[in-house]
Amino acid sequence: MNESRKPSRLRPGGFRFQKFSKTIQARSITGRRNVRRLPVNVHDEAHNLARAIRESDEYRQYAELKDAASQNEELAVMLNDYRAKQFEIQAKQMAGEELGPEVMEQIQSLSQIIMRDPLAFQYVQAEARFTLLVNDVFNILGDVIKFDR
Repeated sequence: MNESRKPSRLRPGGFRFQKFSKTIQARSITGRRNVRRLPVNVHDEAHNLARAIRESDEYRQYAELKDAASQNEELAVMLNDYRAKQFEIQAKQMAGEELGPEVMEQIQSLSQIIMRDPLAFQYVQAEARFTLLVNDVFNILGDVIKFDR
């Protein structure tokens, strides 16, 4: 049933139903009103969330710049190396390991190269904004589900 329609037909049992968003309002013939929440379909809401993310400015900019960066093979390799080094550093930090000077030099060198290339710089910034958006969504879900942190 389309949510924007408000049928007022008499249903079996003497109730008229009007649907407002996720709420059903039922009125008996005598005019008594009962309001009940409809069960939420989690899968439908997950698809709505995925659609909202896909339509967000953060995702659109990220996807456009990712496509543009992937057209340049040398740039794509450089960005993959940069991302791999970042992941390596994060993994070592989480494990409590110290970072060697050679790893820091490599990441600084890659960072400087990326800063000089406008497309690479824009891509890294767009990726960071999109990652922040996704992280915020995970935090919201984590708060509801009470993930151990």
